[in-house]
Amino acid sequence: ALHYNELAFPFRRFQIGKVYRGERAQRGRFREFYQADIDVIGDGELDIMNDAEIPAIIYDVFSAMGLKRFQIRINNRRVLNGFYSMLGLTEQSGEIMRTVDKIEKIGPDMVRAILVAITGTNEEVLAALKGYCGRDELFDRGYEELSTVIKYLGGFGVAQENFKVDLTIARGLDYYTGTVYETALLDYPQIGSVCSGGRYDNLAEYYTDRKLPGVGISIGVTRLFYVLGEQGLLNDALNTAPADVLLLPMTEDLSFAVSLATRLRER
Repeated sequence: ALHYNELAFPFRRFQIGKVYRGERAQRGRFREFYQADIDVIGDGELDIMNDAEIPAIIYDVFSAMGLKRFQIRINNRRVLNGFYSMLGLTEQSGEIMRTVDKIEKIGPDMVRAILVAITGTNEEVLAALKGYCGRDELFDRGYEELSTVIKYLGGFGVAQENFKVDLTIARGLDYYTGTVYETALLDYPQIGSVCSGGRYDNLAEYYTDRKLPGVGISIGVTRLFYVLGEQGLLNDALNTAPADVLLLPMTEDLSFAVSLATRLRER
């Protein structure tokens, strides 16, 4: 929003940096960790094809790292909101969405009353959803978007076994408006999603009157590298650091540290 006049749209960007989260520390989950963000931002509108390219990037990155047993789970919040509208639950949709997002954390019994359990292959899930079309405009739009994303994923070369339509994926954050993703490492279910995100059409409205719809995903780099290390996929020969030696003087008098640093530099 701040640099609108300096950017070319669609604006495609990534960054890698530290983030912080107030959660209980456990295996592969830390309060301070590195995260990689990938986003595409449009000016006024953003084609649904971008919603398919984002998971295609994740597929390429994870495959290049040597990971094979991962699954990108995809849903669309318009489909969920459309269901809630049909059930007369529109006003409670935000609370329901946050509850559905916790299904793996709190168990299915807690959400069974509000969760429509449609499962199967991607084709079977989409076929089941199609049967609900024509009842709610929002649902119909979500179904079209979800179907288009699934169609394009094949074109991007994403293997069938690495993506799945999963109606229990909701994401707990209210700013997601359409496509949502979570990525699971199938041999490490206890770690949770290592990569998640989605479409956010209205997030920039906090800062500008312009409509700047976006879609993006974040990789929990620390969590991911924990698994890569467990699977022996990290190359120790590639370990690098900004300096060969780090001196940490712990005395008021820095004379020895200065002379030692000088001798090391000379060599």
